[in-house]
Formats: sequence, C-alpha cells, structure tokens
Amino acid sequence: MRVQQLLAHPRLLASLPGWLIQLLGGWAGWWSYISADRDCKLARLNIYSSFPEMKRKEKERLLQQALRENAKTFLEMPRLWRQGKDAYPEHRVSHKGLEILNRAKDYGKGVILAVPYVGNWEIVVGFLSTLNTEVLISSTTPLAGLEEMAARARAATGATLVPPGEEEEETFLQALRAGALVCLFPDAFPLEGGEALSVPLFRGPVPTSTLLPRLARASGAVVVYSYAERIPGNGYRIQWILGPQEAYDPDPMIAAAAVNSGVRLCAKRHPGQYLWNNKRLSPRGESVASNQGKGAA
Repeated sequence: MRVQQLLAHPRLLASLPGWLIQLLGGWAGWWSYISADRDCKLARLNIYSSFPEMKRKEKERLLQQALRENAKTFLEMPRLWRQGKDAYPEHRVSHKGLEILNRAKDYGKGVILAVPYVGNWEIVVGFLSTLNTEVLISSTTPLAGLEEMAARARAATGATLVPPGEEEEETFLQALRAGALVCLFPDAFPLEGGEALSVPLFRGPVPTSTLLPRLARASGAVVVYSYAERIPGNGYRIQWILGPQEAYDPDPMIAAAAVNSGVRLCAKRHPGQYLWNNKRLSPRGESVASNQGKGAA
C-alpha cells in the first residue's frame, strides 16, 4: 500500500501506536522504492541532479533512506495532530542550539522562523505552543487532501493561522513589529501569481518565494532556521540555526538565494530526512507535495 493510500485513512493512523506507524512508514517507503512509483522517480531525479559528485550506489542508498523517512513523517502526522500539545513531552523532544531562538526573541524585533521540509516539521510547530510568545503560522502544507486537518491542529496549539493571500504579508509584518514569532515554510511552492524568483537551491534554479526576505528587511526581525530531526527511539531533536545575513540584502536575488542557502544547509545536514519528492525542486514533477502550490512561505 502506498503512502497516499494510507493517508486516506487519517483517523486510523491517528489511533495507531508510534512504533507501528514507524514500521508502516518504513514499509511504505520500501514499497515506493521497489515499485518505482512517481514519488520515487521524482526523488531520484532530484537527488541525482543535486549530488552529481556521488557514486550511483550512494545516491540509491540516500534515495531509499529518504523514501522511508518521508513516509514515516507523513504517516505519523495524523497521530501528532490528534494528540495536540500532548505529542511534545520533553522526554521525546530534545534541542540543539535553543539558545539561538532565545537570543532572537530577546532582541525584541520579532522572529522569523524558517522551517524547511527536513525530518518532521510539525514537531517544530507543536513546540512553538510552549513558548511565551505570540505565534503566527503559515497555513502551507505539502499534504494534499489533509490541509483542513493540519490547519485545525496548528490552530489548536494556540497559534494564529495565516492563509496565503493579499493580507498575508501585512498581517505578518504587524505581528513582527509587536515582537511576535512568524513561522514560514521556505520549501513551499510559491503561490501562483505571488512574488517569487528563480534562484539556485542545490544545482539548478527553483521557484522561491520572496516573502521571507521582504519581511526581514521591513521589520528587522531575526531570521532563524529550525527542523526536527528524527532520532532512534521514536524521538526528535529540534535544531536551531541562525539564518544568513544576506536574507536582509536589498537585492531581491541575493536575498532569495540566501533563503535557499539556509534550506540547503539544513537539508545537507540530514539529507536522508529531506523531502526530495518536493515539487519545488522539480516543478514539472508530481509527488505527495504536488498540490502545495496553494500557498507560499
């Protein structure tokens, strides 16, 4: 059974124990690889084009790992959403570099949190509910068909969910000026008709939203990158990284390239947990994320 077929039963997935979801995810990723389905083909295309220096066997091992880890991420999300804040007890989530986020908050000009599609990004979203800070979150998600479920779960954390559209930028900007934290997803496919540029991510150029650098320049907020790495034992380690200074550059191309450099840094730290079957990396392809063009971050 493919990941998409399993995701058609979110309530069932939400009722399963974590160890079984991990097992199902590993199996679904293995099946994706041996059946060479569309997600496998797109991920292979993106991995091969992104790492030309790798030997073929290394690329295939990375592909297999990524398909397994991505499947685990997608299948565990309904359970995380059902559990809400209870899904993030301290004994399951550790941190590396959390002081970077704390210093960014103390700076007083707001925080722009960029969360690439590495590991399980909803773990980061859930953690934000524990902060004594106003949080606004982009409604973007790569899970086609589960957007409503994701939106309800994110809103249940106490955050303000901001849909893409004409008022999105102004809503985020006002919140940042008041010292809030704005969570964006730089790997999301830019909204059709929105402001985007084609700049490199790994090798070739990819469509990149300019929302993050526009907010950074206008507000002076600190840009921080974060992702939740899956670790053995059904746990996660949230990594916090200071964003590149070039994101504030007045040249839109330089600033957009800086956004992607932050994504690239996170992805290269844990390439086996990056969402390689992401439409943004190969816009003509199809994938689990093929309908994410509804929003940009």
